[in-house]
Amino acid sequence: KYDAVEQTITFNANGGAPTPANIVKPTGTDIDISAVQKPIKAGYSFDGWYNGATKIDGTIKMPAGGMNLKAEYIALNQTIRYEFIQFFSAFWDRR
Repeated sequence: KYDAVEQTITFNANGGAPTPANIVKPTGTDIDISAVQKPIKAGYSFDGWYNGATKIDGTIKMPAGGMNLKAEYIALNQTIRYEFIQFFSAFWDRR
């Protein structure tokens, strides 16, 4: 009889916060990645946890060798508003 060896899934919040704690479970254990806390990054929407270019979501089996997951984000639309300040007008009026 063989016992499954514990593996680790690590998380990189990639500039967001908080960074979830590592998950340490035996190989083959069901892990619900969608239940992992999602980090927040100002100006971005969380897109998901990625292992390289592969998005990891839902329930997975703990892989042999563990896994490193990195948060990826989508930039939100930003509004830039300019306000004209009459500094130069007041400066020229004094001359």
